[in-house]
Amino acid sequence: MNSVNGKFQTEYYVFSYNTYHNETRDKISHLEKNDKIMLPESQKEFILQMMKNNIPIFFNIKSKSQTKSKSVCCSLESFSQKRRTIYVPQWMIKHLCIKEGDRVYVNFITLKIGTSVTFKVPEEFKTFDDTEAILADALVNRSVLTSGEKIIIDYEPVGTYEIMVKELVPNNSVNLINCNMSILLE
Repeated sequence: MNSVNGKFQTEYYVFSYNTYHNETRDKISHLEKNDKIMLPESQKEFILQMMKNNIPIFFNIKSKSQTKSKSVCCSLESFSQKRRTIYVPQWMIKHLCIKEGDRVYVNFITLKIGTSVTFKVPEEFKTFDDTEAILADALVNRSVLTSGEKIIIDYEPVGTYEIMVKELVPNNSVNLINCNMSILLE
């Protein structure tokens, strides 16, 4: 764990919540649908002390890949007992183009509240009468959006849709907490 210029940044081994055995299957299912991570309990006091004036707490996770370095923003779910390990939703592992057990960098960040989002959606999705309600339901457990990330929407009984975050205002990653964003579909 390092603190550079008063900022938290460190390297962890990453695993999906599907490998975390200290929660019920229902809780794991809920965690897999959000954008929150578990950090090691051993760093709880340091992180909370450093960020006491910055609530909510946001992080950027970056893959260590030399060929395809990608990143995603997230918020804090809780702390786990495992040292040097973080737990994240499976979709983050896919987005980062990494495997279970790979190493990632985690940095503390601050995010501005989002004002506008453009989603790239399948043509069929645009034909639904309740697209805004479907998107609102898909985002209810999210605290952050990052340009380029893909959101999987299970719309029963019609099917599953992949929605890409194409553009965000005011930045490439935004805070969704207590925001009222305009939504555009492409």
